[in-house]
Amino acid sequence: MNILIATNTKLMGPASVMIYSLFRSHKDIEIDLYLAYHNLREKDMERLQKISSQFKKKKLHPIDVGGSLRRRYQKPAGFHMKHIIAFWH
Repeated sequence: MNILIATNTKLMGPASVMIYSLFRSHKDIEIDLYLAYHNLREKDMERLQKISSQFKKKKLHPIDVGGSLRRRYQKPAGFHMKHIIAFWH
């Protein structure tokens, strides 16, 4: 299973819980988790790597998207939602 999430330091708490829950709930499934991030502290990345290393068949693939993605996709005027969490299967 391939999954892509995007996060930054401000959303580390919810991201960590989601990743742990996903990996724990799908122990027997190979999961490649692609982590698109910007402005993530080294200790936050270490935290996610530690979570990932606790589970077999799980790989974390960090992708530093920097500011280029943010500049490319601006939120629409009037869009006030702070967090979007989407689950699909």
